[in-house]
Amino acid sequence: MPAIPGSRKMPGMPGLDGDNWEVPRSKSMSRVQPPLINRPSAVNPKLLPQGSGSVISGKTSALLQGAASPVRSSSFVSGAATPPSNNSAPAKPPSQSPAATPEKTQTLPKSIKNQEELRRKTVALLEEYFHIRMLDEALQCVEELKSPEYHPEVVKEAINLALDKGSSCIDLVTKLLEYLSDKKVLTPKDLGTGCLLYGSMLDDIGIDLPKAPAYFGEVVGKLILAGGVNFKVLEEILKKIEDSMFKTAVFDSVMKTVKASMKGETILSDQIAEVEACERLLSE
Repeated sequence: MPAIPGSRKMPGMPGLDGDNWEVPRSKSMSRVQPPLINRPSAVNPKLLPQGSGSVISGKTSALLQGAASPVRSSSFVSGAATPPSNNSAPAKPPSQSPAATPEKTQTLPKSIKNQEELRRKTVALLEEYFHIRMLDEALQCVEELKSPEYHPEVVKEAINLALDKGSSCIDLVTKLLEYLSDKKVLTPKDLGTGCLLYGSMLDDIGIDLPKAPAYFGEVVGKLILAGGVNFKVLEEILKKIEDSMFKTAVFDSVMKTVKASMKGETILSDQIAEVEACERLLSE
């Protein structure tokens, strides 16, 4: 069927042969797409690498217009890899942790070591004295300690060791302390401080050695008669003792020892104020 002249061909209409006769379109005839000329690309520039939009579309990006420095093309477009910068900082070597220092063994201070050494020597010389009972030998051993500041501890250890051995050593320890005092090795302050040190332990010692308070009072009484200590020292000793029974035992033993001596009445009358102070401590 001839086509009507001037009529517009509609999509899906049969084709025309050379004589303008309609020819049915074959299904095998492929539709040829016209070449894409000057058609803008359908690629979304937002999905492309930064800086490649102007190269592909042929237009300068609005973000790049007016830029003072030229834009370096992306390596994704040019295919050339960007050389590494020579200004990059060199890699730092891994930090090495400081070597662990070996732990130092904890040592006792020198003063404590000296105290332990002095105590060991003091106990040894006292044990020897109570065995051989030689005052000159004991005097020499105390002088060899060369520690006058430790002499109150010598007094305390002498009383403690003697009373632990029993009543047979009361006279021995009293003679030793009087002898060292006469030789100016021990001072009245050394004797008084040593008695106070022992008195401060009497609450514990008296539990295991019930006769210790009475024995200690006898030693103090003999030292009062010898002039080594006085009732003021006894007052301080009683303040150190908490057990009232132990206080009474010490005071009664001192008074009994002093009154048994001929010069005891004189001492009591001369120190009547201190004696009364001791009696008040017993009633508290």
